[in-house]
Amino acid sequence: MSNDLINFDDVRARRAFLSVLRTNVAEGVSIFNAVFSVGDGDIDIRLRLVADRQTLDPAVLAVYLRLYRNQAQTPLETLAQTILDDINDQLIPYWIEVRLGRKLTAAGAQVAHEVKTWDRQPKWDGTEILARLDP
Repeated sequence: MSNDLINFDDVRARRAFLSVLRTNVAEGVSIFNAVFSVGDGDIDIRLRLVADRQTLDPAVLAVYLRLYRNQAQTPLETLAQTILDDINDQLIPYWIEVRLGRKLTAAGAQVAHEVKTWDRQPKWDGTEILARLDP
């Protein structure tokens, strides 16, 4: 349940790894949108955030998200909350949304399981910014 860099179950190690991935937000850029397929296409992760002061380097963020490739038996709800908590701990974005999806085959039928969780800073009203995001 770990990759070569970090043990998934070690919260401090995951967050310490994320802390080195932070980068300052470019002037005039505030929306970060990344879509990743993790593992053998088992879990699709969509991460969207409205950055405050810092964001994450997308190329290196993919390394962090590879932690999830060995978590096929972990409920998507748990994984989504873990990603949200880790990134919130390191960046404190104005708004963040984590969506996870998995296609399952049961009794010969394919079923899609999707989870979405989000958070925002108290008193932040970014209705105009959020309205510009793709659904």
